[in-house]
Amino acid sequence: MAASSPCNWHEVYCTSGRVTTLRLHRADLFGSLPIGGIGNLSNLQNLSLRFNSLSGLIPSDFSNLVLLRYLYLQGNAFSGEIPSFLFTLPNIIQT
Repeated sequence: MAASSPCNWHEVYCTSGRVTTLRLHRADLFGSLPIGGIGNLSNLQNLSLRFNSLSGLIPSDFSNLVLLRYLYLQGNAFSGEIPSFLFTLPNIIQT
């Protein structure tokens, strides 16, 4: 993998060169999440964005995260309702 590969970044974990886990909790992130970012990570299984200062809506392209099992968003300031597509992701584990 090239030095610029996200697989070499702190708290990014990959399998076969594809991002499977992002642990960005307490990473001082703020603002809204753009469409076309995280939602394009088609192999993502674990996503932690908790305890940042994220706001706005959960991006609609999160519906593309069909392999997602664990999603942690608490401790942010997201607005609006929880999108219904999050409840229909086929691999999500609801606790």
